[in-house]
Amino acid sequence: MVQPESYAAATAASPAQESSSSGTDPCLVDYINNEGVPQQFDIAAPSCAPFGFFFQDKVKTPEGEATVIGLRDGQMWLHVDGQIGAKPFPHKDEASFKNAGIEKMRDSTAAALDLEEGFLLGTHKVKQVQFGKDNINIIMQNTNGPCPLVAIANALLLEGRITLANDTTMVTVQELCNKISQYLQTHPPTDPQQLAQYQDYMAISADLLLNLQQGMDINPRFDSNDGFEASLPNSIMGILGIPMYHAWLVDPDFEGCEVIKKYNYDELNTKLVCLAENVPSSPVTAEGEVPLVASTTATSTTSSSDPATTATEPTSSPPQNKDQQQAGEQKPATGEGPPQQQDEQQQQQEAKCGTKRKRSEAELAQQGTYIRLFLETTSTQVTPYGLQQLRKVVPPCKPAMFFRNNHFSTIYKHTNGNLYGLVTDIGYSMEPFVVWETLEAATSEFFSHDFIPTEYARRNDIVQKILRHHSYTKQLVENVYDELCQGSAKYTFTLGDVVGILKTRHGAQQRPFPSDAVQEQASLPSTSPQQQQPPSADVATLMDLGFGREQCEKALADANGNVEQAANRLLM
Repeated sequence: MVQPESYAAATAASPAQESSSSGTDPCLVDYINNEGVPQQFDIAAPSCAPFGFFFQDKVKTPEGEATVIGLRDGQMWLHVDGQIGAKPFPHKDEASFKNAGIEKMRDSTAAALDLEEGFLLGTHKVKQVQFGKDNINIIMQNTNGPCPLVAIANALLLEGRITLANDTTMVTVQELCNKISQYLQTHPPTDPQQLAQYQDYMAISADLLLNLQQGMDINPRFDSNDGFEASLPNSIMGILGIPMYHAWLVDPDFEGCEVIKKYNYDELNTKLVCLAENVPSSPVTAEGEVPLVASTTATSTTSSSDPATTATEPTSSPPQNKDQQQAGEQKPATGEGPPQQQDEQQQQQEAKCGTKRKRSEAELAQQGTYIRLFLETTSTQVTPYGLQQLRKVVPPCKPAMFFRNNHFSTIYKHTNGNLYGLVTDIGYSMEPFVVWETLEAATSEFFSHDFIPTEYARRNDIVQKILRHHSYTKQLVENVYDELCQGSAKYTFTLGDVVGILKTRHGAQQRPFPSDAVQEQASLPSTSPQQQQPPSADVATLMDLGFGREQCEKALADANGNVEQAANRLLM
């Protein structure tokens, strides 16, 4: 069966980046940097302690609020709100961070716990996204390892069959298992066949659900998108009514299509091993090695009628006459015909047997070539033909599970006919415009909650917020935005950066006070002349954007006196 890698295996296979001098073993998590490149960061509590910050802490910085990610190359990396990915802050200890104006806002859940590997596997970050007309929470994946439990939970969350409180930021595996179990207890299947499975499953549901965080053995067939050999772990999808698919289909135009379609994944690997042992001309190595997919287990056995297992058995003897059949196998009687004729007949029989044996071995060797070629050329466990068929079989507007590249994910078919995968990589947990991605085999593009390409969604959001309070033309704002995107700071700039360039080049062009700001000013109680002190220069600057004094003073206080960040708060 295909067994997805565990987190421990994944991190063991990756070179650890030395990030602290504490001598403690690192606890690594994948996260994107400010250039959008995934990297590994050490989030172990002993490593982070000298800096005074821990994984997922919220802090105030001169650039705005930020989230602590972890250590890399001896530096603490933070993800500043509104920017892409994490970047390093060159401060060596807690005191130097405070001197730089970086202070903790609140402790994360992780700071109170010993962040060993077991905790990482047992806890997941939660992200709030919009789905249709509702705001829902989805579960983010903390590691690159497979987690069918996350995919199952997200499918149920998208459909509203289970829910999380709006203010949830972290959730444990135990909490997810409890919610799924509670749903199963109150929603038993109505299908009689599934009801029998349901009763078997409920007896071991607690342990089975918990084990799903480590992965799930899966044994796909290559002739249909929903072709999986039945097992108790994957039967939970049928009980929950969550379809499960793959796109690892053999193309009908492939020369060995009929050979591949006869077997499942386990059987293909077992057949390769048998061919290596029994067919000398097979292209498979003598040891039966199949250097194709990591962490696989071939447990099934081929049938005794399979020619691959009988390739070395003696070939059948030449046809016998009736007397020979009754007397058992006998050599042709000597003395019948001239000796030269007898020799010629024996040579013809031997040649015929040898030809049959060679033909059989050649056919089996060709089967081995087909199997090996198919597995080697589809090592990502997706084929173009499989994706083409997947678009046809997945029903629209119904979340489903998808298996690809030793990983489980949640997919959704939009009414436009396109398939999208829910983005659950923790590196995108603070990217509001990254919710979905395409399922193309070669390339992938990110989309917002309303299935607009992420680049355009972010651009439209910033442009509309600026136009709400300024009288610049839309084209002018878009040009400045596009200019920043083309520079080295792509996706790391904020709304305030765009406004700053516009004001520098074209002057302040704020709109009149919004109607709500006017009403706010009118509703304020009258004060004596002694109380009506003029606003500070910073507050006056913010009021120039078209906001009331009280709003500006609050925004400035929340931004720790940083005018640019206060402006971003008001304009957001």
